[in-house]
Amino acid sequence: GPRFRPDRTSWPDVRTHAFADRPAVPHTADEHLAAGDAAAALARYAGQLAADPAEPHALAGWIVARAVLDPGRATRRMLARPELLQPLPSG
Repeated sequence: GPRFRPDRTSWPDVRTHAFADRPAVPHTADEHLAAGDAAAALARYAGQLAADPAEPHALAGWIVARAVLDPGRATRRMLARPELLQPLPSG
C-alpha cells in the first residue's frame, strides 16, 4: 500500500502514522479509513459529528471518507472548501 515519506515522524499529528501500515483489526474511524474500509470510517465519523458537529478532525475524516465512496464534482468542492460544508452526519 501507499506509504508516507520516511520523515513522517516529524509530523506533529500522530494519527498520520496509521497510514504507514494498514491496521489488521481497525478500531477507530482513522484506522478503518487507513485499512480501506471507507464505509465503516464514514459511519464512525458521522457518529463523532453527531456528538460534536464542530469537531474538525471528524469533519475532515468524514469529507475524505465521503470522497472515497462518492468521487465527483460535489466531493471535489468539499475537499477544496471544507469550511463551507455543514454535513448532516447521516453518512
